[in-house]
Amino acid sequence: MSASVAGGVIACYQLGYGIAAFGAGPLQDAGVGLSAIFGCTAVAAVVLGGLSFVLAARQPAAPSTTPR
Repeated sequence: MSASVAGGVIACYQLGYGIAAFGAGPLQDAGVGLSAIFGCTAVAAVVLGGLSFVLAARQPAAPSTTPR
């Protein structure tokens, strides 16, 4: 289970890196300023960070199965 989660995290990271690497140049060529690109990505990061707290709060804690 943890291996599949780690694989998903790495896949999302690589997808984001690819979008940043190949998306920022064409946006700058189209006339969008670098400060606007960074500003939009900062807003997206804050929204996703807030969403992570909302989603994590909905998950009930798993019962501990380790013997004491």
